Amino acid sequence: MRPAHFLESLTDTYCPGRFAIKTKAIPRNLGRSSRKQWEDGQADAIVRYCADIQEQSRLSLVGAFETLVRESRPGVETPKELGDRIFAEIRNACYPYIFIAAADVRGALELQKRDSSPLVLAPRDHMSTIAEPEVLREYYFEQCRNLLAHGYPLEAGLSIVPMPVTYALERPAIKKAEASGAILDALDTFFPVPTLSEIEDSVVDGSPQRREESILVDREYTS
Repeated sequence: MRPAHFLESLTDTYCPGRFAIKTKAIPRNLGRSSRKQWEDGQADAIVRYCADIQEQSRLSLVGAFETLVRESRPGVETPKELGDRIFAEIRNACYPYIFIAAADVRGALELQKRDSSPLVLAPRDHMSTIAEPEVLREYYFEQCRNLLAHGYPLEAGLSIVPMPVTYALERPAIKKAEASGAILDALDTFFPVPTLSEIEDSVVDGSPQRREESILVDREYTS
């Protein structure tokens, strides 16, 4: 696997996170029309990248599920070797994230002192995993564009929150799994499944505890 910073050579943007890209600061001397074009272009790039990450994660899960169905045998426990192959295929099947660093928030707040209608964020890191960026493209685009318009640089990348396999499969595939006890057991053993206990008040309030830093995840996934 290529190192997590390989996108830097493609985007010419420093990528501190996991398979991440980051927007460039919008020049303050641009005219209104040029500034809007800049904001629209960068917001679209962030959303498109998140959509690509989501689709790649989905395809990885679908491919691994098809491998499981093809190689499972009724009444025979799924071999560990097959489980290892499945993990290797889905280890990066996670949701995309959008992140604003605390330092960038402070810089944007300083610039907004001259604005008549500032958008004020708390001076800390802000990060959220997102789902279905293709379906919710217009909503995410407007949110990203609004943040960019107020001077907040955005980072997008691959989170460490796994996508549950049942969210990636079509209904016929889920029915096939339900019809086979062996496949159903293997799904619970080798694939991420929905964990409703992780969705609690702090998620709704926007104050969940942040997980491990990206650099630690880079070491785990690129070693």
